[in-house]
Amino acid sequence: RSWVVGDHERIYNTTDGGNNWTQQNSGTFLNDLHSVHFTDFNNGWAVGNNGTILKTNDGGENWNLQTSGTQRTLYSVNFTSDATGWVVGDNGTILKTSDGGINWESESSETNHNLKSVFFRNTMSGWTVGTGGIILNRGTDWNIQTIGGNAQNLISVYFTDANTGWAVGNVGTILKTINGGTSWNSQNSGTENLLTSICLINDVTGWTAGNNGTILKTNDGTNWYQLESG
Repeated sequence: RSWVVGDHERIYNTTDGGNNWTQQNSGTFLNDLHSVHFTDFNNGWAVGNNGTILKTNDGGENWNLQTSGTQRTLYSVNFTSDATGWVVGDNGTILKTSDGGINWESESSETNHNLKSVFFRNTMSGWTVGTGGIILNRGTDWNIQTIGGNAQNLISVYFTDANTGWAVGNVGTILKTINGGTSWNSQNSGTENLLTSICLINDVTGWTAGNNGTILKTNDGTNWYQLESG
């Protein structure tokens, strides 16, 4: 099962690998949604404009609004368990919950950049990226990491283990780290299109996608080639 979200709190679910999609009722249809994350078939969260955080515990049949404590736009949500998760958004916003979203607490990011994506390997190892090429790593606290090359707006981040990760963004930017984010190196994407999402199944095989139907794949974690999107 998979879910996608979009404008006016639209939420869609597929149970057949994407051949058919069914719209689920978020309850209000007031705010655009930007990210959704499920920890299992039943428990999931979606986030979006005006501090919106929605939760379901029945596979998306019903969604309940949670109190985020902010009116800022939230762009990304990631949970490491049914209880523990993070949300990031505008102006350096980082929120954490330890009780499944009943309570959300603000964490200091030490930045006013808009944070576009958050990814955690476990409760003590996470990253967030955003505008201006900002990359932060969380151990006990959030720390700004140095990146190599020209800083770009970064939209998505993904790690396959504690050391190996990628971040993608505008003008075809792909960055890779092999030391947990201490340093980042640019990879050649072969495109100048905005890349908005990246996912890998191991250290060598993965995909990134973006504007204008762009889909890129790597089979070695270094070189990327374009796939036909039509």
